[in-house]
Amino acid sequence: MAATSRPPGLVVLAVLLALTAIGTILFWIDWFFGGHVATAAEACYVAFENAFPLADGVMALFMLLAALGLWRVAPAGYLFGLLGAGGLLCLGALDTSYNLQHGKYAAIANPAMAFEAYINVHSLLLGALTIGLVQRHRERLLAGSMEAGAREG
Repeated sequence: MAATSRPPGLVVLAVLLALTAIGTILFWIDWFFGGHVATAAEACYVAFENAFPLADGVMALFMLLAALGLWRVAPAGYLFGLLGAGGLLCLGALDTSYNLQHGKYAAIANPAMAFEAYINVHSLLLGALTIGLVQRHRERLLAGSMEAGAREG
């Protein structure tokens, strides 16, 4: 398996998913031990955020498995890519919905809120990008070969 036959889009996606998974883990380490990522101290906000660690952990695991599968151009890249994308879209939609309902984006000048907004946009865009790219390379990924689906580019 020569690296040159690995589709560049899948390489970039694998790296983005792995970095996002690591970022997700670091977010929760800071949430529980640093507190820099918290945008407020209100009980409803803290309760909302505290509902996410398990789901985000599953999403991060799916993204890491997707990254490995995409790097190897293996069927796991397709399956876990779609599962990770679903988690990203769900996270992005839930966070955006909460932030809109509670007027949180009005505090965008707050660095923690600016980071939160970045997470929302990143989650939605990476989720959509992941679905698009794994679908584009579906045949190649499901065949489990960097040589299969050469016409997909």
